[in-house]
Amino acid sequence: MTAPQIKTSSLAAVLYAFLIVGFSDMVGFGTSYIQRDFGIGDTLSSLLPMMVFAWFLVLSIPIAMLMNRIGRKAVVQAGNLVTVAGLLIPLLRYDLGGCLAGFALIGIGNTALQVSLNPLVTTLVPASRATSSLTAGQLMRNIASVCSPFVAAFFAAKTGHWEYMFPAYAGLTVLSLVWLQRSVPSDRSGGAPAPGLRRTMSVLADRTVLLSFGGIFCFIGCDVCINTLIPKLLIERCAESVESAGLGSSVYFVARIAGALIGIPVLARLSDVKYMRGNILLTLCAAALLLPAASHAAIMTLAALLGFSLSCTFSTVYAVAMRHLPERSNEISGVMIMAICGGAVLPLLMNGLTEAVKSSAGGVVAVLLCVCYLLYYAFRINIHEK
Repeated sequence: MTAPQIKTSSLAAVLYAFLIVGFSDMVGFGTSYIQRDFGIGDTLSSLLPMMVFAWFLVLSIPIAMLMNRIGRKAVVQAGNLVTVAGLLIPLLRYDLGGCLAGFALIGIGNTALQVSLNPLVTTLVPASRATSSLTAGQLMRNIASVCSPFVAAFFAAKTGHWEYMFPAYAGLTVLSLVWLQRSVPSDRSGGAPAPGLRRTMSVLADRTVLLSFGGIFCFIGCDVCINTLIPKLLIERCAESVESAGLGSSVYFVARIAGALIGIPVLARLSDVKYMRGNILLTLCAAALLLPAASHAAIMTLAALLGFSLSCTFSTVYAVAMRHLPERSNEISGVMIMAICGGAVLPLLMNGLTEAVKSSAGGVVAVLLCVCYLLYYAFRINIHEK
């Protein structure tokens, strides 16, 4: 099979669309704003992030099946349209109900985007460039994750309404929709019958795909746990304020961006699995050192090391699965994105361990368990030399 020739305009449009994927991360800091504005408690406010995460479990497979019928580009565009609708609802009706509805649509749109964008990238680049291109997409997403709190703070300071960031993001999403429509060719399959649920789920019978599913599940769970854990460690061990401790999460995300920037050229030349092995060994060391870490400098340094070493993990695991069974890429994409529900499941384990030992050290143990699986995955998976 002839490797696809890279069309710069098409790849740029798809990579820009990953920026839209990062908009869903606003639910993290957005929850604090909504709690303050409407005076709701922690239990009720937990519905907001659930509105985003739940759809990965529920809709990933149906969207993958639909993608076989109408094509990847069409699903991306549908995800963009649903995202625009979700971003406009809280502006038109800024109350708890409007925010719940808006975040639900953002979550649905985000699921469609993540299921379809990743395999769409693989149709635009040669297999040897897939991991580096997917890493570039994750870089775009991380940029949105880092910038969104500052965008909200800017609108809050200038207008008194943080929610005015929603129409700004809706405009950026419309730009993505138009750019994709003009630059990316249609990949409609021409009416080929879409596989059913049983056939789609059957990809998990393959050892490599099943191991990769666990890899995505543990990586996302580890990512969410670290993002929550670092501020808690700073508060518990360094007596820092909530506002100051929040900087720990920013350090983690900035380090992920730095890791992706370095990883893009490296992964274009080296074996992605070998590179992952070295990075996960570094992750294991950094996570283990969090257990005794007690100073601000130590915790911040380890947060940066964790962000850097995990930066290319998602793209590597995803690329391994797609490369293994390229003829079933749509089904594999749906299954891999369904594994993002690990971000909802594994924090429950972290909270349970934290309560059991009455210390955030329990949360570090949860992170270590996730990293141990990723290390097992990295050394058990077959290496595809570039």
